[in-house]
Amino acid sequence: MKRFLVTKWAFAFLGLIAIGILVVWYVINLHRGVEITRVEYPPFKVFFRTSGINGFLGIDFFSETRKEYLWSVSCQNFVEINQVTYGILPPRSRQHFPRAGEPKPLVQDGKILIRVNYQYDEFLAPRSASKIWAFQIEKGNKIKSLGDFSSTVLPLLPSEKAED
Repeated sequence: MKRFLVTKWAFAFLGLIAIGILVVWYVINLHRGVEITRVEYPPFKVFFRTSGINGFLGIDFFSETRKEYLWSVSCQNFVEINQVTYGILPPRSRQHFPRAGEPKPLVQDGKILIRVNYQYDEFLAPRSASKIWAFQIEKGNKIKSLGDFSSTVLPLLPSEKAED
């Protein structure tokens, strides 16, 4: 009987430890994501703060004004990026659009969407997510943040569309 009680308490203690680990894991993952801390223009520089992610998978610049992609970059091995300057490849990354050369110049009074794709782990399983922000390029070399546009769905990149 005594042995049964010791075993019972040991399982109860292990159960409490497991619940504690799950609670800590949940709280840590509450603050997961990417935030833009500031932008500069010109040139168009975006500064990021990350939390609870393994790294960036890619960055896309989309002109809402022209309804076209301006620049798309994929990152290798979950690159940790603190800043991106439009048209300059971050370390360990590859340009997808345009296929060659520099991206189109940004236009005044243009609305630009920036999408960041990132990877994180959730209960030891890999996951990915993206976040989108909008900016308005104004006269006098000014840029205005329009905020989080993550509910926006961007079209497929030209290279991702089905071949005819």
